Amino acid sequence: GWQLSQLADGTIRLETTSAFAFDVDSAELRASSLDAYAKFAKAAKAYSQTVIHIAATARDTSQPNYRQSLADRRAAALAAYFDGQGLDDTRLRFEGVAASKPNSLVILIKPIVAGAEPQAWMSPS
Repeated sequence: GWQLSQLADGTIRLETTSAFAFDVDSAELRASSLDAYAKFAKAAKAYSQTVIHIAATARDTSQPNYRQSLADRRAAALAAYFDGQGLDDTRLRFEGVAASKPNSLVILIKPIVAGAEPQAWMSPS
């Protein structure tokens, strides 16, 4: 289940649980999620005037450094997959984030607007 919303600046926000994409305590993409991500990458190629931001979190544990490391690796894994699907890696931004909702995966599709180009590249966190 994905939740889809549009923000005031035109950004499209997609959110799901990281359990859709990753096994517990893993940064390897689940095989069952690859088809959805391949379709996303194919569609995103057509919208070249956008920047794709990936923000991943990891299960809240008593080890904050490990949690951050896992979240970073998850975000990087999805960015690498999109790059492998032919998305221009210069359009991809990714980070592991501390969040109030652990185990989430957020993809933001930010438009590159003439006169406000730097805003598309700014981190959502």
